[in-house]
Amino acid sequence: MVPGAAKLVVRKASPLTATRTYAAGAVLMGIVFGAALAALNHDLHPTKGDLGLAAFGLLDLLWIGALARRPLPDANPKSVRTFFAQTFFICFAISMSIVGLGFIGFFISGRGQLLLYLTSIPFAVAGLIMVAPTKRRLERMQTRLRELGSAESLVAILNQPPEPLPRKPRPPRRRGVG
Repeated sequence: MVPGAAKLVVRKASPLTATRTYAAGAVLMGIVFGAALAALNHDLHPTKGDLGLAAFGLLDLLWIGALARRPLPDANPKSVRTFFAQTFFICFAISMSIVGLGFIGFFISGRGQLLLYLTSIPFAVAGLIMVAPTKRRLERMQTRLRELGSAESLVAILNQPPEPLPRKPRPPRRRGVG
């Protein structure tokens, strides 16, 4: 880990490109983890943990649904980009939390309950579908943007690259005394 390395990362991807990349990457991650867990010794008999995981997954979907239906706050392009990215990544984290629980549950269970992990996948995929930048979701947001009085295209707003981060001047280095 290099201190300050996160500040050196150049932000070039637009919010629309970033959200589509993360959604596709999450599906790929689920497939890779599933294949790795399937290669391990596992058991496919249902347990109470599967029901608990399913209940947690349903709660996640309700939460994601409430967040995904929030209307745009205003028509300012910067606010629209920020709102879109924040909503997506918060819902992305919520939908991936169920996969994390299923993955951990696989190892915590004594016999490697693959069904714990497999139970989590449909909930994560459903959560991603609810918040992914699909044509229907973008059209709904475009309608709201027009209601707010903006004639700009939502896709054009979301395809704009992010603004560069402000740079703080570094204080001068102090030389050792003595």
